[in-house]
Amino acid sequence: MNAETKSGYRAMLAAATVTLAMMAGVVTSSAAQSNRPAEQSGPARAAGGDIRRDEYRLGPEDQITITVRFADELNNRTVPIDSGGYINIPFAGRVSALGLTVSELEATLAEKLTPYFEKPQVVINIAQYGSKSVVVMGEVQKPAVQQLRGRERIMQLLSGAGGLTQQAGSKLEITRQMVWGELPLRNVRVASSGTSSTGEIDLAALLAGDESENILLCPNDTLTVPRAKLIYVLGEVHKPGGFPLHDTPTASVLQALALAEGPLGTANTQRARILRMQSDGARKEIAVNVRDILERQQPDIPLRPDDVLYLPNSKAKRAALRAIETAIQMGTGVVVWGRF
Repeated sequence: MNAETKSGYRAMLAAATVTLAMMAGVVTSSAAQSNRPAEQSGPARAAGGDIRRDEYRLGPEDQITITVRFADELNNRTVPIDSGGYINIPFAGRVSALGLTVSELEATLAEKLTPYFEKPQVVINIAQYGSKSVVVMGEVQKPAVQQLRGRERIMQLLSGAGGLTQQAGSKLEITRQMVWGELPLRNVRVASSGTSSTGEIDLAALLAGDESENILLCPNDTLTVPRAKLIYVLGEVHKPGGFPLHDTPTASVLQALALAEGPLGTANTQRARILRMQSDGARKEIAVNVRDILERQQPDIPLRPDDVLYLPNSKAKRAALRAIETAIQMGTGVVVWGRF
């Protein structure tokens, strides 16, 4: 074989080697892709593709896929979680998935499969989210039982409830069953029975975009938005009625007058009264000289929730106070103003 022929053979062998290497790469890539767990889709996929596996806790009606290396009997199957929170898996038997995260269930199955497989590597994905209910009630536009579809947060639930009413307070109370773990909030209270935990969400912070308040919801969560405490300003003012205390536990006489847009020219500001509810259900009358407070001759006076600041006109009689007290108790004839 002459030199030219040998050179041609060497070139052909080099080309064949490159071709075989490229084919091996393609086959290896395809095999790797076929063995890779199915990529999770749907609501559990966060923006940017990040799946937060340890935030969602499994429950009835969820469906999962399980992949175990070298265990064809377990792979490529969709496994439903039954109404009791259990799954049935070959070799592992009946396993409780209720309240577990995906990672926790992977560890549980790996332990149960160890007698049958050497160092089993278990990968679980959520194929479908089941229907799970939460309750939202109180001062929202549409109190109702809502269904969770995947990973939902408090803001999504409030939006589905039509938002807050004008009389909503400054806090949202949430109660969660302990099977789903303790609420990830500060100052959580655990029931004496140990079956549930309760915490509060600061609505002002939530609406301002504080993500620490916008927690993920779990099945059977109960959300309650209580009504804000009210103070009343009645009589000779421009805007008489009740005013919610949204972000503060109290207000002063001057602040209350500002909410009511000030006294009328016919008001007797020297003979104003605060009507304050006592523990026995009766209202105590407290004399207030609003004129002296306005002129800074007396300190401002703090009001309490449910206090009534009444400004008479120069001809008002004591009977007018009794009529106002009756109207408040009956809930008639008093306008409650919205957020301010």
